Amino acid sequence: MGLIACTVARGGDGNKKAVPLDQVPQVVKDAALKAVDGIKLTEAEMKTKDSLVVYELEGVVGDKKYEIKIAADGNVLKAELDDDQGDKDDGDQMDLGQVPQVVTDAAAANLPGFTATKAELEVKGGVSVYELSGTAADGKTYEIKISAAGQVLKAKLDDDDNEDGEKENDEGEEDDD
Repeated sequence: MGLIACTVARGGDGNKKAVPLDQVPQVVKDAALKAVDGIKLTEAEMKTKDSLVVYELEGVVGDKKYEIKIAADGNVLKAELDDDQGDKDDGDQMDLGQVPQVVTDAAAANLPGFTATKAELEVKGGVSVYELSGTAADGKTYEIKISAAGQVLKAKLDDDDNEDGEKENDEGEEDDD
């Protein structure tokens, strides 16, 4: 059985082709639906690179268009807001209403009186991390990174308010800034 899976996963390196959504493996579609809450899938491509099959799925949530890269086994490699919509470089900014309640609750528990003004979603290696920016009861602006499970990974003063940086719960996550 491993040989069959290996044969299916192989193909010419760099091949990329459109795939009808009904032919995308269910495990891949399920992973996309978990990675971006409420997404409606619109198109799919399959590409092989170094003998690894990766599906690039596109979909929408409201008026936002997302691109999700998923390995054939359902491992989410990356999910991001599609940048080619004519927007300024917003990164992976998302509507605040799309942020799970467990994430907003964790932010409020870590930073009393926190009100988010901006939210971004980053998915790497199958792990969803929400980065929220906003102000706390102390009137300062913070950036806080929280896992989809509600674990605070990092909280820091925004660069404009930053005196000495980090607030707490820096759990070894590398900062991409």
